[in-house]
Amino acid sequence: MFLLQQTFTPNQENTGTQQQFGWYSLTDFLTANWLYIIALVFIVGLFIYVNKKNKK
Repeated sequence: MFLLQQTFTPNQENTGTQQQFGWYSLTDFLTANWLYIIALVFIVGLFIYVNKKNKK
């Protein structure tokens, strides 16, 4: 159990309240993945269309 204890404290980084990690905003996400989103909407729409057509 003593082998897992940390013997030193890491240096503190000065971080501001505006610092973020990963995607910065929804616009960045949509810009990077618009093609996949359109393809997903098209496939879901096609699935709903075929389901409605087969029910009649």
